[in-house]
Formats: sequence, structure tokens, C-alpha cells
Amino acid sequence: MFSVLGLIKKLSIFLRSNLYSEVLATPSKFNTVSDLKTFISLIKNVMLSQRKSLETIEFNYDNIKQSSNAICPALHYQTNTPDYPEEYKIELQLLFADEYVNNNSFKFTTLELKGVCFSKMNSGVLKLMDLKHLKLANSSCPSLKNIQFSDTIEYLDLSHNGIATIKNVKFPTNLVTLKLCFNKIKSFQNFNQCDKLVQIMLNNNSIMKINNVSKFKDIKQLYLKINSIKSIANLNALSNLEELYLSHNLVSNIAELRGLPNLKILDISNNPIDNFNNAFADIPKLEKLNMCESMIRSIGKPASKLLNLKSITLCHNFISKIGNFNQMINLRNIDLGSNRIEKIEQLDNLAQLSFLGLCENKIKIVENIESLGNLRHINLSDNNISEFKLTKKGKFLEKLAILGLRNNKITEINNLKCLKNLKHLDLSINQIKTLILLKELNSCAIMRLEGNEIEKIEQDKPNYFAINWIFNDCIFNDCIFNDCIFNDCIFNAMFKKQPSLVPEDKHDMMLDLRSNRLKSTQGLSQWSNITHLKLPDTIIQISSDVITLPNTKEIKYELPASNSLFRLNQLRAQAPNLKIDFYREALWYIPVK
Repeated sequence: MFSVLGLIKKLSIFLRSNLYSEVLATPSKFNTVSDLKTFISLIKNVMLSQRKSLETIEFNYDNIKQSSNAICPALHYQTNTPDYPEEYKIELQLLFADEYVNNNSFKFTTLELKGVCFSKMNSGVLKLMDLKHLKLANSSCPSLKNIQFSDTIEYLDLSHNGIATIKNVKFPTNLVTLKLCFNKIKSFQNFNQCDKLVQIMLNNNSIMKINNVSKFKDIKQLYLKINSIKSIANLNALSNLEELYLSHNLVSNIAELRGLPNLKILDISNNPIDNFNNAFADIPKLEKLNMCESMIRSIGKPASKLLNLKSITLCHNFISKIGNFNQMINLRNIDLGSNRIEKIEQLDNLAQLSFLGLCENKIKIVENIESLGNLRHINLSDNNISEFKLTKKGKFLEKLAILGLRNNKITEINNLKCLKNLKHLDLSINQIKTLILLKELNSCAIMRLEGNEIEKIEQDKPNYFAINWIFNDCIFNDCIFNDCIFNDCIFNAMFKKQPSLVPEDKHDMMLDLRSNRLKSTQGLSQWSNITHLKLPDTIIQISSDVITLPNTKEIKYELPASNSLFRLNQLRAQAPNLKIDFYREALWYIPVK
């Protein structure tokens, strides 16, 4: 059955019952063992023969189910083949029987057991002398009791087990990481003898209260996401805590966070917090703060004490004014999206600011951003901006690479000469009728103009677009360019490969003209690199110059409901050497992220 060549470092065994195999699994390409006792014997021999080289063993029992269990109720599958009884599953643990463990036969350091009820586990599994990483997941064990783990274990994962109670359990004295996510634990308990814990993960439980945690002196990372915690008063005893994750709880008073002098990352998003207060006075080292989807209405002066803060996320709140950021001179990222802000202000001193998120607000005028010399990405999408005009003279915003202005009321773009490093400009869903001064944006790689009212493009350089632009979902409405008429044309990911931006470069090019008013393809011959062409249902005739394009492989045509087949056959008759087909696809506008 097993032909072992050389030394094995990792052994992965996936077991599935006959019932699972017949109902859900695809036929196996490998030889299988139908008798579980025979299988145990074979695996034991392999483990013993490779005991000097084995470092990791993974057993997955997830697909051994009792016949009474509803594997797939919708199938109503009936079988005369019995599933493996529970005693067979327990017998699997004889692989680590005391006689082998006590003889110190196994040297592996990592063991993963999925689908095993560890409450019935043979003691040998927990006595492995060299075991450092133990994962016991995906079991149905509502209680963890009367278990003594080996002191050599440093990483213990008991997630996805449905554990509700922990009683009479001796955890490893050298334990560094403990994971108990996706269980039913209701209280944060002291874990006996776990004095060296550095990381505790209790996400997705039912914890309502945090008891005394003073004994966890060395803990640096605490994960308590998605619980029912109301009070965090006792957490101030964790003086060495560096990362705290409390999102999706019921915390309303963040003043209880006082006394965490080493905290660097705080995620307290999705909690009913309505204001900033003096909670941050005793958290001088905080670098990253996430308070999105709370109930915050203003940014008070206490927040200005966070002098080391580098990133702050306050999106999806009720903030109407930007304030008290000027003293946070180390800020690199500010996200204030989905608020009620009307004016950009009090950002002059933020010389290190790299990202500014202000999407989904009520901003009408873009101002007070010229002094942000390190700004690389600003998102102003979904506002009420009617004009984007940079009035300051001289060099500024030289590092700006991404400018998002999607879904505003902009009618024209002026004075963008300073944006020499702009790579992505999103002007989709605005009211632009004339596009000018694009020749100044030589470095721009992606430009989005779908959903505008563009009638023409004013451009001095011939063939400028072919040389300097990669278009992605760009709609030019009634635009005239080099005697080539495009009515509402969509340029959708023309360049499939990253081009060197010279006309001679050979690359696949897809030109998408769907959902437009274009009646003729006259003039498209200048796009010699077109390989895939998508046309709107308004096209009456494909001109001969398009048919003779040297690289065209496929033309797709958006057919109207009436006379579809007749129109398609007409087009195929025009170009018998091309693959011409029709399609019906929806257009999706994807905003800048």
C-alpha cells in the first residue's frame, strides 16, 4: 500500500467513511483501504519507520460520519453499508498509545487532528515529548474537561469545536499561543499555569465579561472580535499588551482603556461608541486605531494626544467636521469615508500623510490639500464636488498616484500639470463634456471616464492616447479624436499585458464599445493592435478597414432583441475570416479602492 522512498517530514492522512465516499466524494485515483483496522496498522508502521524524520503529522477525520448524521439530507440517500462506528474512531488514537509514547519513539513537533472528540482522547496523544504545535479542531465537544496537555506544547489551537465550558484542564506551562475561536465560551477565564502566554485568540464566542486577567503579564496580542463584551475595565492590567482587537462587541465606554502604555494597535470598530474622551491620554504608543462603524459625531481634543499615531480609520460614523489632526504629525493614513463632512480642513501639518479617504461625504469644493507633499492616494468619490481646481502655484502633490473622483458633479478638469506621477485617475459618472489638458498627465496608466457627457477631447499631440495611455473602462461620449468618431465608446482593459507604452509594442488589446450610439466602425483602423473588439447594437456595418486589421482575432456584437440572427449572419458574411459572435453582458462600474 505504501511505498516509502527517502525520508518523510510531513504525513497527511485524510479519512472518509464509506457513506461519505458513496454520497459526496469523487472516485479516488489511489488505492484505498476499506478496513479501518488494517489502515491503522499500516499507518502505525509508516509512522514508526519514519519516526526519526517526521516533523508534522496531520489527521483529518472530518469525513467520518455516523449513518444517523445528516450528511446531505436533500439526497435522502439510503445505503446498506454501515458507517464506521464510534469505537473505531477512538481506536485510531492507538497510533499514539502509551507503549510507543513512553518509549519516546515519536519525534515530530506538529500534530493536527480534525474531527476527533478530544474529550475521549487517549492519553498518549498528550504525552508526546517533542510536540510543540497541537491543533484539535472541527470536533463536536461542548466541554473541555479532565485533560492534561504536555508542557512542551507552545501553540495550541482548539478552534471550531463548540466548546462552552472549560473545567479541570491543565494547560501547557510553556504555552505561547492559545486559539479558542469559533466556540461557545461565555467568560474570559484564567487558564491555569499559562504564565507565558503572548497571544490569546477568542474571536467568535459568546463572552460577555472579562474577569481578572492580571496574571497574563506577558500577553501582547488579544483577539476578542465578535463577542458580547460590554465592559473592558479589567484589561488595563495588561501593561505589556501591544495589540487589542475588540470589533463587533457592545463596548460603549472607551475610557476603560486607560493604563495600556505599550498598546500599538487598537481595533474597536463596530461598537456603540459616540465620542472621543480622555481614554487615549495613557496610550502614548498607539500607532493604528480603527473606530469605524461606531456612533462618533466629532473628533475631540483628547485624540490630538496620539502623537505616534500613523493610521486612523473612522469611516461610517456621523462626523461633520475634520478636526484635531494637525498635532498628529506622524499620521500616514486617514480614512473618513461615509461621514457627513462638508469641508477639507485642519490637515496642513500632516507632512507624512500618504492616504486620505473622504469618499461618501458632502464635500463640494476640493481645497486645502496642496500642502500634503507626501500624499499618494486621495479618494473623493461619491461627494457633491462640482469643480476640481488646484489654485496654488508652484510644485505640490508631486507624489500623488491615485485620484478618485467617481460619482460627483464635475464638469471640467483644469490645471492638473502638477500631477506628474499620477497613475490612476477616476472621473467616472460625472458631468464632463469636454476633456482638456490630458497631455500634461504623461505618467497616467489608467483613466476611467465611463458615465460622463463627453462630446470632444481637446488634444494637441497626435496619437497621444496610443502612446501614453492604458484605458480601463473609459467611456468617451460623442468624442472626436484624430478624425475618428467614437460615440459613447468604452475602452475596457485594452492592454491585457503590461505594455511599454510605445506604439510598436505588441500586446493583446481589447476594445469595448458596448452600450453606445456608435453606428459605424469607420476610423478604427488606426488601432492596429486590436485583437478583441466588442461592438454596440447600434452598429449597422463593420467597415472594411476594421475587417483587415492585422491582429484582430474576434469580434463580439451586442445584438438587439429583434432580427438578431439576421444581423449576425450579415456581419459574418462581411468578414468570413473572423470569429464573429454575439453576447449579452452587464456593465459593472468598479470604484477606486
